[in-house]
Amino acid sequence: MEQAKLREIRFQLHLDQKTFEQFRPIYLRYEQEVSGIDIRNMARLMKVEADSLSFEEADRLIVNQLETSKKLIHIREKYYREFRTVLSPQQIIKLYQTEAELRKKVLQEMKRRMMSR
Repeated sequence: MEQAKLREIRFQLHLDQKTFEQFRPIYLRYEQEVSGIDIRNMARLMKVEADSLSFEEADRLIVNQLETSKKLIHIREKYYREFRTVLSPQQIIKLYQTEAELRKKVLQEMKRRMMSR
């Protein structure tokens, strides 16, 4: 899965071999840090029925979502500086777009497989 993701990113960012070899270890470290964050917390806030939550539950959900967002922003800020050593800002935007598109495809495939059971 990781290799397929890296191939797609390389293709979308039009990276030559030398640039890709410089980018790859930075991206793998970035990916490892991001994967340590439970991003589902962020999406959960938008899907929950607010009126069904107690004051404390709603407060906890918001605080957890804010903490998750802070962690993700911190990682992106940290790795932006590293990505900039090998990528242009435009390529970094494409990287984030490609990641979002890949996440969307994976989720769609998971849903499709769940429905076919």
